[in-house]
Amino acid sequence: MSPTNGTSHPGAADDRAGVRHAAPRSGSQPTPFDLAHLRTLVNEGQVGTVLLALPDLYGTLRGRSLDAGFFLDEAVGGLDGIAYLLATDLAMRPVPDLALTGWADGFPDLRLAPDLSTLRLAGWQPGSAIALADAVAFDGSPISVAPRQILRRQVARLAEHGLTASLGVESECAAYSAGYDRARADGYRNLEPVAGHDSAFALTHEQPRVDEFLRELTSVLAVSGLPLEALKIDGSHGQIETTFRHTDPVTAADHHVLYKAAAKALGARTGIAVTFMAKPFTEADGASCHLHLSLTDQQGQAVFGLEDGQPGKLGAQAVAGCLAALGEFAPFYAPAVNSYKRYLPYSWAPAQLDYGIDNRTSALRLTGRGPDARVECRLPGADANPYLAAAALIAAILHGIEGVLALDTAPVAGNAYQYAADNPQLANPLPANLVEAARRFRHSTAARTAFGDDVVDHYSQVAKHEARQHDLNVTDLERTYGFVRA
Repeated sequence: MSPTNGTSHPGAADDRAGVRHAAPRSGSQPTPFDLAHLRTLVNEGQVGTVLLALPDLYGTLRGRSLDAGFFLDEAVGGLDGIAYLLATDLAMRPVPDLALTGWADGFPDLRLAPDLSTLRLAGWQPGSAIALADAVAFDGSPISVAPRQILRRQVARLAEHGLTASLGVESECAAYSAGYDRARADGYRNLEPVAGHDSAFALTHEQPRVDEFLRELTSVLAVSGLPLEALKIDGSHGQIETTFRHTDPVTAADHHVLYKAAAKALGARTGIAVTFMAKPFTEADGASCHLHLSLTDQQGQAVFGLEDGQPGKLGAQAVAGCLAALGEFAPFYAPAVNSYKRYLPYSWAPAQLDYGIDNRTSALRLTGRGPDARVECRLPGADANPYLAAAALIAAILHGIEGVLALDTAPVAGNAYQYAADNPQLANPLPANLVEAARRFRHSTAARTAFGDDVVDHYSQVAKHEARQHDLNVTDLERTYGFVRA
């Protein structure tokens, strides 16, 4: 939701002691963390396990829990892993008809190559360190459909144009006063949110366990070397908003997937059920994962800076590209059936694809001043894979820049929901559901140009499969409507 969002709010996080959003900056760990430091901690008995973690298609970390000595002696150069990790749906069921792997070839191995720049303590799992892994073939070449690789490719394309990106991820989740086991046993019904609407932006809360959870989460993130900017209770029931300091896009996405792992683990340990669903309940506002992206050119100028209240030449092309292409890239920022139930008028989520100047009712919000100028993409829900969502945004920007697209629509002033209702002839609708999103993505020339045929075919098939699984399942709503009436 977030009427005043951490990274985005001019009166809040933008007053952060002169931090310039346009200058990429990496998060710093409490202690320089390299292999030598890890070996010291292992020898001192402080670390016994290393988690080798591959971000999967949904941004969930999968991999191996390794003996720390074995990692140092044998696995630093890589470890065999099953290609299945990049070929499953949200429930870890194999997706059929993928070129990468499947039943036909017996799900062969690939390599998990540790990215040692991500090595850190896993503060949520005492005695453990963690390193993110890249999926590579046995000749060392990257697997093209791996999310980290997809984002890397888009960042490299920006560099070909002399552009440098810095990304801030502003994420929401919903937290409930129940452990995961109890929530599961109750069918995820009647869950009590940890805080109500009146707790938005509160510094202390009626339930002491909320303050305790936020304090412990802050501590865990610090131990893990994740550069937290702010945590707060947001305006919807039980909603927690988290923002991290901006940095290069791949590192920003790394921080986000590590944070999600930490929040879920801490919730499980403290009896708080945390979910990153986009729309966990019909009556509640959805949860987002807003992307704040700034671009600087070779002269150090902010691409999204305004000139006389309008974006400059390159910024206008970038926005035009987003308006033209982001609707076709939806599986990258709205990957689940549930994702599309968030896009409702007056819900703090976009209802269509539009842009505005410092306008939180628009899908794209141009905000910030001077070197802090950026675009806030409000399309991704909390369930978005941050690598793919950021890749979609960058690819859409490049679609406009490389195509020299003209920005022929004015920014929405005021209420974008009402504007869309009053001007249906100007509608630029988002896909209505995952089936439509998969179809548009598969047939998108812009997507195939940006990501390649192998990536588009892989993810459109995953989205189609995900939608089909929901079609085959009988829901509570069907029983409520039809059990007696049918």
